[in-house]
Amino acid sequence: MDSLFNFLKRTGIGLIYIIGSPVIALGFALFTLYGTLIFLFTLVQSGFLWINGHGFFSPFPEDIRAETKYRDFIKHNPPAHKQTTSSPAEGGPIG
Repeated sequence: MDSLFNFLKRTGIGLIYIIGSPVIALGFALFTLYGTLIFLFTLVQSGFLWINGHGFFSPFPEDIRAETKYRDFIKHNPPAHKQTTSSPAEGGPIG
C-alpha cells in the first residue's frame, strides 16, 4: 500500500509539473517582454533628453524630484547616529 501511495504521489507531482510548465514559461516570456519594453522606453526617453540639451545619462525629472524630497526629509529629520569623518589614525573612534 505504501508503494502505491508513493507511485500516486510521484505521478501527481509529475502531472502538476506538466500542467504548470506552460504557465511558468508564459510568466518568463511576459517578464522578458516587460523588461525589453522598459529598456526601450528608457532608451528613447534618454535620447529625447539628450536631443533637448541634457546629458544622455543625466537624471530624469523623477530622479530630481525624488532627490529633492529626500534632502528635505533629511533636513527636517536628521539621522539619530553621529557621523564621524576622522580616521583611527587621527585619534577618531574605531568602527
